[in-house]
Amino acid sequence: MNGLHPDDDRLIAYARGELAAAERDEVASHAAGCRACAQLVAALAGAVAGHRASLEAEAPAGILADLLAAQAADLAGTLSRPRARVWWRTPLATAAALAVFAAVFLSGFWAGRITGPPQAPVAPAAQEAAVLRGPLPPPPDLPFHTVPSPDGT
Repeated sequence: MNGLHPDDDRLIAYARGELAAAERDEVASHAAGCRACAQLVAALAGAVAGHRASLEAEAPAGILADLLAAQAADLAGTLSRPRARVWWRTPLATAAALAVFAAVFLSGFWAGRITGPPQAPVAPAAQEAAVLRGPLPPPPDLPFHTVPSPDGT
């Protein structure tokens, strides 16, 4: 035992029935007083019993032969006929790629023709000069007053 509890290997050997009489009695007396070890021994005993039952059970007669025959038929069918090759997939994919490229290229070309070539930006000073050179609005109808000049004329 390791400290107070038996180690896992001893509990597994106990569940399998592989311990000597003295060790078996020691593990059994400990499991009788330790709830955790008793639960672990019960779970291990159930797993060992299930494993033994699966080893003793026999497969239905002829199932192995049926499985091997089905696998051989699948392999024979796969190996005897080559995979069908679709001849038109590659040209179709190429044509589709070219069509997408042409659509993108032509849409950019026509978009440039509709909006015209890009214009150079106009400087603000040139915009002011263009406004100043435009036609002057007519003067408002205001009474005209003469202002005497400083020399009195």
